[in-house]
Amino acid sequence: MRTHQTRLLLLSDTHTSLPRTPLPRADIALHAGDISMMGHHDEYVKILTFLRDDVDAALKLVIAGNHDVSLDPGWFVKGPGRFVGAGSRMTEKERREMVTRVRELWCSDETKRAGVVLLDEGVREFRLKGGVNGDGRAGVKFAVYASPYQPEFGCWAFQYPSSEDRFNPVEPGDQGKDGTDGTEGKDGKRDGDEEMDGEMDPDEDGDEVEDDDDDDDERTPLQPVPDFPAVDIMLTHGPPLGRLDRTVRGQDVGCPFLAEAVERAKPRLHCFGHIHESWGAERVRWRTGEGGEEGIEEVSRYEPDKERIRVDRVAHVDVSGESKTPLVFGKETLFVNACINTVRYQPVQAPWVIDLDLPADEEG
Repeated sequence: MRTHQTRLLLLSDTHTSLPRTPLPRADIALHAGDISMMGHHDEYVKILTFLRDDVDAALKLVIAGNHDVSLDPGWFVKGPGRFVGAGSRMTEKERREMVTRVRELWCSDETKRAGVVLLDEGVREFRLKGGVNGDGRAGVKFAVYASPYQPEFGCWAFQYPSSEDRFNPVEPGDQGKDGTDGTEGKDGKRDGDEEMDGEMDPDEDGDEVEDDDDDDDERTPLQPVPDFPAVDIMLTHGPPLGRLDRTVRGQDVGCPFLAEAVERAKPRLHCFGHIHESWGAERVRWRTGEGGEEGIEEVSRYEPDKERIRVDRVAHVDVSGESKTPLVFGKETLFVNACINTVRYQPVQAPWVIDLDLPADEEG
């Protein structure tokens, strides 16, 4: 498979704060959620303005996080969100109107023209046209698995019980209460195509709010992570267990089911946030020995130069084919916790710039 070197700009947990600018140009930008503090319309406008004016990238992929409460309709309108923060001071009609308004903002023509795409949970395929970095080469075609969800704690949006596995397919014959085997989404599809302009399927526009009356504890995963080599990039709000997920209390709080899924999918890159104090990057080499033995063989932690971060305003990792140590797809994954805010909500942690290879678009 032919690949092209691609530059990605990674950030997460902005909480309406902004990193230092200007930022380096990139081909693709990823925001791993917690865009806002409490999901207010003006908070989203501020970050969208930043993405439009200060992030120089052709494609900007964004997911929500637990603080982005108004982007989780079922939770915010008739679920626990009606008792929390701004939701507790609104009528149900006002909460519905807020949900519609913020969704329309993220799906507006202006947002699409800025190259910004808000991703719901599932797999999407993207084509980046016109050559990487404008150098005249063919573009790239890559698949992204996205999920704004994380294990429950407190009373926040986009959460699931810690015992629930929403990332791995059920075993054959082990059906959920909906009678499916968990490999298809609500529309009967497992993945779809998204072009750079951010066109979304009609059923994802968010104009109507559905009541969330299903019992999540019993529901079969609707959008499981597919097996290797179907996914190039994973973009989740929460971390997998054991990967840059340690809290100030020394607890590893990532999701074990997500860890299982990422090992099965073996993406080139897994970007996430949520745990502010575990900002960093790790390179994992997967064990692929004989006899079906699996697991992690080696973990290498990157220690970016602080002076270079001060000057460049980003932390940089190069695992492309032009680097001294190219990442081997299927044998290695780069994990990045891209939180720009500290545990005390100070936006002093740098975004990441990652150079890595993505599949060439042979049809483009």
